[in-house]
Amino acid sequence: MPAFHLRSDWTVPAPPARVWPALADSPQYPRWWPGFEQARQLDDTGDVVHCRVRGDFGLTLEFVQHVAVREPPGASSSAPTATSSVAAPGR
Repeated sequence: MPAFHLRSDWTVPAPPARVWPALADSPQYPRWWPGFEQARQLDDTGDVVHCRVRGDFGLTLEFVQHVAVREPPGASSSAPTATSSVAAPGR
């Protein structure tokens, strides 16, 4: 099965405390993230989410996101962090 790694770094012109609630609530991504068609929560915490994203050229990606780290603003001296692992079959 092919393996791939996608990384996306964003700079948002707003204070971390203002954008954190939207970034931390992955089941709500389709409400504000263009191309994010579905984010269905699979557990009680929202840390496991089935996602469907329509990308460039009509390509659709379906994957299960597992949130590994969720560190809101002020929880440490570093910038707010959310780390997820994604599992999806490759074709």
